[in-house]
Amino acid sequence: MPLIGKMIIIGVLIFLVIVMAIVVFGLYLYRRDGREVFYRIDYDGCRDRFKDARSMYKAGQNVTVYYKEKYIATDTDYSFYLDGERLNGTFVKGKGIKLSFTMPDHDVKLCCSAKNSMVG
Repeated sequence: MPLIGKMIIIGVLIFLVIVMAIVVFGLYLYRRDGREVFYRIDYDGCRDRFKDARSMYKAGQNVTVYYKEKYIATDTDYSFYLDGERLNGTFVKGKGIKLSFTMPDHDVKLCCSAKNSMVG
């Protein structure tokens, strides 16, 4: 193969590597600022107990879900945790327990703990 042909092939390969690096870096920047990147909420197997529960949210998005009123018992204390941290809720008549938080830039787990308040 003549020298000019080898130089063309090397030039094309270098060009392709540069283009790929630009694309990968651009995707990194695109993802890093949170645009169009969605993160998942794992409802710990109880998604059906939450009203307005979606599985995906953008980082920084305000998330509001309700633990449905039909699952709330008067003799039970409920605790909610987002990635192990206590999440305070507010009872809203006709909807249930309102939980709100800002979606972080990673997947999260939302858990509910129920304890019978009539038992010591």
